[in-house]
Amino acid sequence: MDEAQHYVSFYDISIDRIDLHSLSDCYGWLTDNAIAFGQAWLEHPRNATLAASCASIKVDPLPENILLIAPTVARVLQAADLSELDELIPDLKLTCTHILVPVNSKAVHWALLLVSVTNHTSWLYDPAGGVFSSSTASDISTHLSHLLRSKSMGTHGLDFARLPASEVPQQQKSHDCGILVVACKWHHSERIRQTNINKTVNVALGDVLVDPWEWRLALVRMMRALRAEGRLKPKFG
Repeated sequence: MDEAQHYVSFYDISIDRIDLHSLSDCYGWLTDNAIAFGQAWLEHPRNATLAASCASIKVDPLPENILLIAPTVARVLQAADLSELDELIPDLKLTCTHILVPVNSKAVHWALLLVSVTNHTSWLYDPAGGVFSSSTASDISTHLSHLLRSKSMGTHGLDFARLPASEVPQQQKSHDCGILVVACKWHHSERIRQTNINKTVNVALGDVLVDPWEWRLALVRMMRALRAEGRLKPKFG
């Protein structure tokens, strides 16, 4: 870890200044760490600092039936050997009904893969209207199919589908794809939480309004609040 660049730590996420800048610049491309930080916020919402720094976006405890995959794991998952899958995702439980995976396409675009274990389907949410190839998400879906079958959580694998642009919040700036992935994770978590476990979750997000800049600022405020709280006391600044 480069102490000169390190900004703050939150659980197992180590944020550098470049990660902070990727959020605070409205044209910034979100790093893996920035997206992972947004995910950690969903996983640990009771943290008092986060609640105080981001009152405009309410976060409830993540339901146990939802599994969030980290960006670093998603990268490996795409090309992993089938024998390694169980080690990559040790938190996958039989009670899991939905898996959310951030998909990085050739380091130029972020999208989101929503896997419904109960419906045996994976949906690709592309904030760029479907202009990017879905091959990366399809590969991840295939690997998850093998993993689910190995755990007796599915018999015929996952059907892969790309949602139309009208059902996905669309980016207005070319670098907003990453923050839209963070926002869509939150909206899906809320929707799954509010849906009876025996009911089918509405996967379309076309009616959802997302302000990318507000979401960027929310994560920046949380990072700054954590640093001010003194969770990590760097030797600089």
